[in-house]
Amino acid sequence: MCSVPAAVVSLLVQTGNQSLRLSWARGAGDVSGYLASLIGSHGARWAEPLSPNATEFLFSGLRPGRLYRVELLSLSGGWSNTAFSQGRTAPSPPTSFLFGGVTNTSLEVTWNAPPDCDYDSFELQWLPRDRLSVTDPYRSPASRSRILQGLFPGRRYTFSLSTVSGGAGGAGGATYSPPIHNSIRT
Repeated sequence: MCSVPAAVVSLLVQTGNQSLRLSWARGAGDVSGYLASLIGSHGARWAEPLSPNATEFLFSGLRPGRLYRVELLSLSGGWSNTAFSQGRTAPSPPTSFLFGGVTNTSLEVTWNAPPDCDYDSFELQWLPRDRLSVTDPYRSPASRSRILQGLFPGRRYTFSLSTVSGGAGGAGGATYSPPIHNSIRT
């Protein structure tokens, strides 16, 4: 006679740019198999039956920067038990990084957003870490321009720029693209 199987424990989700890797530890008792399901924020759903010995699975071909809900069913006969999690794929990096309006103390940086990617904002950093004034001329986190003032005349600055998906207390936390870099001397 079958009984309700235990849900898996420690269901973890590791994020990639176009993939999510699930890993877990078996719950107590026997199972006849697992069913791993992935539900996208736009309603798309993927499901994959797995063997009773499985402890990990990779969903690939996903959209960068998107939040997904994860369900892992433990199966035993006609019974099941479900563990839940969520994960957000990492966004792709911006596709260009340009300087304009350069003076000895200020400049504007502009870039192009990554195509085919969900994103919410961009993170700009620089070295050396001088205290610069940063203005977004469009007053939107997703805008693709920043004006920096207070640069030291004649100094060489190296900038790094990453795409950010999620964050600000939202579900799934924030994920970041690998940074792109550019340098300039004022």
